[in-house]
Amino acid sequence: DIIRAVDDDMDARTCRGNENCRDNKKCITHDLWNGLTNEIYQYLDKISLGDLVTNSQQDKVDKIVFCKN
Repeated sequence: DIIRAVDDDMDARTCRGNENCRDNKKCITHDLWNGLTNEIYQYLDKISLGDLVTNSQQDKVDKIVFCKN
């Protein structure tokens, strides 16, 4: 929810689901990237902010740092 709320795009599809990948048509690997995108979001949906805090090795919540490339 947080990733979606801050518009952080985890979509592996170049077309963002519009099926206009190549020459305004669905590309041959569209379904592959669509499946990967679904798996990413299903994985992220299972993790809560509380899980991140609980699993953190930090002593204090206010010192937790989140990584982003």
